[in-house]
Amino acid sequence: KQVCGNGKPVLEFAISLMPTGEIVGNPRLTRSSGLPACDMAVEYAIQKAQPLPLPAQPELFAQFRDLILQFRPNEE
Repeated sequence: KQVCGNGKPVLEFAISLMPTGEIVGNPRLTRSSGLPACDMAVEYAIQKAQPLPLPAQPELFAQFRDLILQFRPNEE
């Protein structure tokens, strides 16, 4: 059973990162799929992916500190 239904849902989460790649607070859902179970599954996956990869050049971190992540869970 697919948690995100049979359609093509698109979700967005806003996150802020610490210099270690850990997320500050919790991801913030900015665009819901309309399916609460799907939204929660993607948020859980974001949390489990910590620490997130960062650019090798420390001077680029400012560009990666605040991110909007877009997910299309049913696309291959």
